[in-house]
Amino acid sequence: MNPLTRTPEERETATAAAAAAVDVPGVAYLSPRLTDRLRSRTAPGVTVRWRTDPAQCAVTVSLAVRTGYQAARVAQHVRKAVVEAVYATYPQTLTTPVTVSVTVTAIV
Repeated sequence: MNPLTRTPEERETATAAAAAAVDVPGVAYLSPRLTDRLRSRTAPGVTVRWRTDPAQCAVTVSLAVRTGYQAARVAQHVRKAVVEAVYATYPQTLTTPVTVSVTVTAIV
């Protein structure tokens, strides 16, 4: 999807999710995929899709984990932080299910 035609909700949610993910201890950096680089996303490494039928928000986060941290535990904390960030950004969507998928691309 072209970043210029994405909805403001997707851009703002991606920015909030990226900020929440980076703040989790053990996250080294977000890992932008090739499509993120080609499309020059506002939050490389984070993809957000709002669906209307059924109402759902799907967030995908790609990141690198620092050495000395358990990747599974970091991913779990990132999921929780991103869900909380999405609900904080759009409190009216508390009834909308938010699914977060975390991919660990490297350990550095």
